[in-house]
Parts: sequence; structure tokens; C-alpha cells
Amino acid sequence: MSASETTGGRCIRFGDGVNTDVIIPGRYLVSIDPKELAEHAFEPLGPEVQERLRAARVIVAGRNFGCGSAREQAASCLVGAGIGAVVAASFSRVFFRNAINTGLLAVECPAAVAAAGDGDDVRVDVAGGFVEVGGARYPFPPYPDSLRRILEAGGLIPYLRSAPAAGRSPAREEGATGRGRTFAEQVLGGLAGEVLDVSPDLVMSHSASWRCIRALERLGRDDLYDPDRIAMVMDHISPARTSKTAADQRLCREFAARKGIRRFHDVEAGIAHTVLMENGDIRPGMVVIGTDSHSTIYGALGAFGTGVGFSEVTATWVTGSLWMRVPASLRVEIEGTFAPGVTAKDLMLRLIGDLTADGATYLSVEFHGGHVRGLSVSERMTLCNLAMELGAKNAYVPPDATTREYLAERGVPPGEYREVHPGPDAAYERVVEVDAAALEPMVSCPHTVDTVRPLREVAGSRVDQVFIGSCANAKYDDLVEAAAVLRGRHVAPGVRLIVTPASRQVVQRIVREGVYSALLDAGALITNPGCGACAGDGGVLADGEVCFSTANRNFQGRMGSYDAEIYLGSPAAAAATAVTGFVTDPRELA
Repeated sequence: MSASETTGGRCIRFGDGVNTDVIIPGRYLVSIDPKELAEHAFEPLGPEVQERLRAARVIVAGRNFGCGSAREQAASCLVGAGIGAVVAASFSRVFFRNAINTGLLAVECPAAVAAAGDGDDVRVDVAGGFVEVGGARYPFPPYPDSLRRILEAGGLIPYLRSAPAAGRSPAREEGATGRGRTFAEQVLGGLAGEVLDVSPDLVMSHSASWRCIRALERLGRDDLYDPDRIAMVMDHISPARTSKTAADQRLCREFAARKGIRRFHDVEAGIAHTVLMENGDIRPGMVVIGTDSHSTIYGALGAFGTGVGFSEVTATWVTGSLWMRVPASLRVEIEGTFAPGVTAKDLMLRLIGDLTADGATYLSVEFHGGHVRGLSVSERMTLCNLAMELGAKNAYVPPDATTREYLAERGVPPGEYREVHPGPDAAYERVVEVDAAALEPMVSCPHTVDTVRPLREVAGSRVDQVFIGSCANAKYDDLVEAAAVLRGRHVAPGVRLIVTPASRQVVQRIVREGVYSALLDAGALITNPGCGACAGDGGVLADGEVCFSTANRNFQGRMGSYDAEIYLGSPAAAAATAVTGFVTDPRELA
């Protein structure tokens, strides 16, 4: 589009919380062609919705449009479908960035959303700064000039192709350490709301790496700003299931070898986040971006981690920097001690249920308090990973002796990183207090993560499959937690228990310490390390089937059939459920 012109036409209207799995299901991410992707846009909602989409030029939606993964195709498929603008009450942080980077106009205008009905004519005037519905004009905040230029060029890659080649980006400056600054303000070097050019310390791409390479080809560039700042991990589909995926992975191997990318991890390594943290590549004070929305997990080690689309990773490969708006911050104070059978997963599900899926949109979520100081790095990873399901820009746990010990075990001494701590007078948008002792086992019910209820309220619900895996809960400690419930018991008849360890290192340790045999003896199918069923790589569900999962998302169609259901809970609850065949409180089997 041209940011100086009006775009619009007939609209199609959606409600709140439209997620990326609904916009474009993960099974179609083998393509980056907008026209091909458009054929499957909103497929989970049925052919009638798809037909209405083809007749529309504008999407009007409620709160948190585009929540979910960092998949850029959720925006580009709408461009391929002929959509010129999305007008929403609010957007997921990653979707908004991806929309701009694909040339799709994304406008936050709650008043226009309230006024527009399905099928109405809706016009968006960027230069004038208003949305027109039924002759009435509703203003929206102006786009910064830098983003308007990207839109005018048709997206980030066309913009970079036409822009003068930039010089090497300066090294990221150390943030100011004033008493009144939050973690995000210090590590990014600006105040909340400021838009800055940020030079990341590490740029991670997972199985989306092939898309980044193809975007680099479209850009017409072959040079990289700094190969030592790049990490590539083949985790979402491992090993390859089709010749197309095999060719994509070969492209990544050859590219990494040719460019001297030493942090290349192939299909045997495991989930990107776990692998990089285990290898000591994530350290306090770092800024890390990745082609995965759960890059927020890096905050468990006191780093600033955030997810972006593949075009933005490609651009950062070349320029060494990207724009960021310094987020305001949410402080979560957790005191008390968990009761037996209650875990970090239960805490986060309770928090997501209370605050909702957009309760921390574009906020830096800081976890503090006596309870947090007593958590292991594994538990801190669960906190920071699931902060993404609050809409967070990033998450953070203050580094301490536990952090230093974890890093020292991986050959990283304190002199090789800089801890960043919020000032004592830092200003927070909101402070939330949690009493860990008052918590109980929780579950997230189909089909949204923030549909959270105490487990006791859904206990007895039948399941066909249990999945223990994902970057949220497939770490060593998680599998020990599950094995403690399963030891001496067996999976219920008719139930499938799939266990996918997070990494090769995790597999080595559970084999060495007898956890592997405990899981196997209980009737578990243990797969190779990786994302597994969470990313739709095996373990798919048939129509009407129900899965209890330790993953971080339960969107419609996430694990196969659009008519299947997914409950989310802790590894202990998953193990107990596998034994009984019904959603079960793990304390009943203690």
C-alpha cells in the first residue's frame, strides 16, 4: 500500500483473541508464498468464513488480534487474500510488527471497531490519521515516519532493497543504570515508550531459518553483519518428514557452513531455547531476538528475549539492528511456598487466567519476590516462557546465585556477562502480588490459554492422549516430575502417552539417571528431542479426540484436527492423567 493513500472496502468482522493458528494453521508454514497461504487463511473457521474473507478488503476485529506465534505468514496470508488493512481494538505485539514488515496496514482504533458491522464499507486514511465507517471518522495514533516508509515500500524486505546500504551498526550501548529504571529501560538504554535502534547480542532462527535465507535472496544480499551473533536450530520438524522439509534443512546446513555460522544445531539437538541456554549462549544482560514468540524464556537467565518474524531476522542479519519500542513494565511479586503438587506451570496458568491473554501486551514482565528467589532455573524458564501467553514483550527474573551457578556449570564465569537489575525506584505500569501458598493445580481449557480453571473443576474429563513436551515443560526437572508419578504405574488402556524431551542433553541425563526407563516402563512413547507435537510434528489428534498437554498453547487445530480439544497443565498432572485416562489431580496419586 501507499501510506499516503486511502485503503479500504468491504469488511469482515471478527471478535476478540483471533490467534495465529486460526489465521494460518501451522501445517501450511512450509510455504512463504502469500497467494498459496491465502487459500488456507481462516481454514479452521470453515469455508463460509473463507468465502467472506475473499470478498473483503478490510478485517475489523476486537482485542488482541494475531495473538500466538511469531509466524510472519499470519500477516502475509492476509496480503495474499487481498486484505489491505486490519482495524482492531488492539493487536498482539508480534503480529503488529509482522504486519508492517509484510506491507499490511494494522490500525488500532477501538471506536471504529465498535462502529463497524460485518460487511460495512471501512476506509483507512493513514495520512489523515482516521478510519471512516458510515461517513463518520474515527482518529487513530499516527504512524512514525520510519514505519510509514516501510509500508510505502510494501514491507521490510522491499524497503531495505530500495534504501541506501547502511553502514555497520554501532555496538549496543550499555543502558543507563538510574535508580528509577526498570530492567527493560536499562538493558535497551531508553525510557518506556521511546523507539530505539537496538543491536541484539544474538539472533536466533529455528526451523524458520530457510525462510530467512529465502528473504535474504529476495533482498539481493549475501553479506552478514556478524555470523558470530547468529544461532540456527533445526527443532520444529526433526527429522524431516517430507522431501520439501529435507531440502529446506539442507539449505540451512549449507548456508551455515558457507557463512561460518558456528552456532548451528541440527535435528538431533532439540528445542532452540533449551539448547542455547544449556550451551551457555544466553547470559544476563544480553538482548536476544528469535523467530519464536517464546523467546521470552531467555529472561530466566536475566536476558532480554523477544520474538520477531523471519523478515526481521533477515534484516538484522544484514544490518545488525532493528527498531524496538522500549516497553513499560509489569512487576509480579510472588511470596510464599507452593503446596505439594503445585508447580510453576500452575502459577503461570493462574496468572494468565487472572490477567487474560492480553493482560501484559507489549509489557516487560518482571518476576520478583522470595518465592522466585527459591526457584530453579528450570522453573524460572517456565515462568518466562509462559509470560508470552500474557502478551509480554519480554520476561525477566533477576540474576542471582542460582543463575551464576547454572552458568558456571556451563563454563561461563561471571566476568563474561553483565547482570542488569532494575533500580529500587523503578516505575511500573502495574504491580501484581501472588501468594504461592494459596495456589492449587490449574488447567487451561480448550481453545484458548486464558480459559483457565482449577483442575478439580474439570477432573474426570476423558482424554485420548497425553503429551509431555515443549519448551515450557520438557526439561530434565519436568520429566523427573512426571516420572515420580508414573513410577510403578502404567498408562491407562486406550491412552497414548507421548514424551518428547527438550534436548539431547536432557535425553542423556534421563537415561543416565533412570528416568528414561521409568517413563518407558510406564508405557510412554519417548521420541527424539525437539518441539514434537507442540509444533504439529507427530502426535496429531483425530476428530473428537482430547489431549492433555504440558505445552504452552491449546489453540484450535494446534495438534491436528480442528475438532480436537487440548487441555494444558503441569507434567505431574499430565502423568496422573495418563495413568487414569481422565484429567486427574496429581495429589490423588501421591
